[in-house]
Amino acid sequence: ERMEVVQVDFENVKDLHDQLEGVDAVVSCLGNRQFFIGDRVAGVGTKLIVEAMNFHKINRGVFMSSIGICDDWPPVEWHWAGGAMACLF
Repeated sequence: ERMEVVQVDFENVKDLHDQLEGVDAVVSCLGNRQFFIGDRVAGVGTKLIVEAMNFHKINRGVFMSSIGICDDWPPVEWHWAGGAMACLF
């Protein structure tokens, strides 16, 4: 088996470390379309995953984000910050 897909509760640090034991790489699909509203899933979760990867010496990872590009930017067009970002980009 070349790849195993597991669902991990990143807030449960023991579970996160248990799942990362002996793996070669991590693919994280945490996302957050409200990135201007404090630390949410993407910020906190990614930090905990990277810390666990460092602990287990895993140096290969793929991290998806929810930040848009081209016509999809800004992803929070309904939020005041989306309007401000639209003016900048």
